Amino acid sequence: MLFRSATLGAVMMSPALGIYGNWGPMASIVGLPTPLVFLGALLVSLPTAVSYALVNREYPSAGSAFTWAWKTTTPTVGTWVGLMMTMYYTVAVILQPILFGLFFNSLLQFFGMSNPNLWTWALGVAIVTVFVFFLTYRGIELSTRSAVMFIVAEMLVVVALSLTIAGKTISKGTFSFQPFNPSTITGGGSAFWAAMILGILSFTGYDVISTVAEEAHAPRRLLPRATLIATLGVGLFWALNSWMFSIGVPVSEVQKLTASGLTPAVPIAKEYWGWGQIFVILTAMTAATAVYVATVVGASRALFAMARQGTLP
Repeated sequence: MLFRSATLGAVMMSPALGIYGNWGPMASIVGLPTPLVFLGALLVSLPTAVSYALVNREYPSAGSAFTWAWKTTTPTVGTWVGLMMTMYYTVAVILQPILFGLFFNSLLQFFGMSNPNLWTWALGVAIVTVFVFFLTYRGIELSTRSAVMFIVAEMLVVVALSLTIAGKTISKGTFSFQPFNPSTITGGGSAFWAAMILGILSFTGYDVISTVAEEAHAPRRLLPRATLIATLGVGLFWALNSWMFSIGVPVSEVQKLTASGLTPAVPIAKEYWGWGQIFVILTAMTAATAVYVATVVGASRALFAMARQGTLP
């Protein structure tokens, strides 16, 4: 249960989408040292993660921050905190099928469809929604097991691509530790802190672990550990893989791709793997599906906790 709980928090942060979606804009701002941004964001996020861990140890509840604020301050404050929390989860639920539909269209393009459109996007939305409905309706056990499978698949693909980049840069003599050199930051301190906004936002999500408190075995012991494992594990994953991505392609090319609205991950995979770029598209789809599962789990339990308290129908 510890591993599955930690996985739920890691899935919410989405290791693959953190690289696919955030690394490009970060590299466009700071240049090579994106690992420093992820490590800095990890340090900034850790105090909040530790706070969640400590409160989970003392008062595990599916209502999470809503219940804690309700009990320790006033019902009014608790209600507002709960509404903000449930709005966040609900918006996150809505975004995931939208993302899945976009990657579904990319998959159709890969297989030769010349002009995927709104209808093909809607088909992708419908497919993933029915699938996630089935998983989450069956309960937390199936939801977390499926999340484990999805996150393992996406992390393996990202690591495999990073190892490919490492191998080829070593053979070419271009392997470098410069991404860990602060003096290589483009734009100095102001650019670093601008990129840190993306870095910190990447860590949003480990709090979902607290919403399964009433379904977990020994929540006072497991949930604090799961929260810290998820935060530290995903943070280090991002730092190490962004290092490989940063040395794998010139910054100027990343900036050009990001400015055009494209994620650089697919062109990088095409450069190093050729047709193997399909694995990046597939793992983007599975990552969106996994986040969809995690957000439905979090939203449903937070809404239930508020309804149980009488603040929602």
